[in-house]
Amino acid sequence: MSTPANFNGQRPAIDANDAVMLLIDHQSGLFQTVGDMPMPELRA
Repeated sequence: MSTPANFNGQRPAIDANDAVMLLIDHQSGLFQTVGDMPMPELRA
């Protein structure tokens, strides 16, 4: 395999201080099963 692009020869890494996780509820039941948080707080 060739050298990874756009990493300047360094190993690609994810910085936990500069990362985001996006959750998309494609199944309508996902948010309905979360019972330990109030819905407004969950969606905030």
